[in-house]
Amino acid sequence: MVEARNCVAVSVFSRNGVKALHFSGIPKLSGHKGTLNFPFDENASLFAQVEKIMLANNMCHNVTRVEPLRHNETESVYSVTYNRRLLKSAVSN
Repeated sequence: MVEARNCVAVSVFSRNGVKALHFSGIPKLSGHKGTLNFPFDENASLFAQVEKIMLANNMCHNVTRVEPLRHNETESVYSVTYNRRLLKSAVSN
């Protein structure tokens, strides 16, 4: 059986006065040289924002958990657990 659950680190930080979140470990969501950041809305839950970005980019079936890893004055880092999308060939077998 193929494990469908995975984890990724997500950082929330402020740069040039703009709050942003950044994915580490998923090239499609990290961007070229790790420079891709997504706007962060302080009025919405981190869980909902992360899941929305991952779903929109076809990177997960759903997010199951967001847990804090560390926090300092410049950033907060979270562990995001998610269920990967199953490949069509894996679903039909």
